[in-house]
Amino acid sequence: MARPTLDFVTKKLGNKNARKLERLATVLFITLNDEATESKHARSAGLCKLKKIVSLEQANEPVDEVERNQNDWQEGKLA
Repeated sequence: MARPTLDFVTKKLGNKNARKLERLATVLFITLNDEATESKHARSAGLCKLKKIVSLEQANEPVDEVERNQNDWQEGKLA
């Protein structure tokens, strides 16, 4: 893994606890593997479906964060 990539990942995820990392990973999995989840609401609902203890309101935060991280990556904001 290239150093800028590693720096990006550690900056974005290094301070997260296991619960937050699990939710972020699940949202990223949904986003990358299900073409039907283009809308924020669909991704939030998908997280709730896979993680029964997560409410729709709680699901919005990791969906927003994954979206921000993807945008930062695409825009080259690696530092």
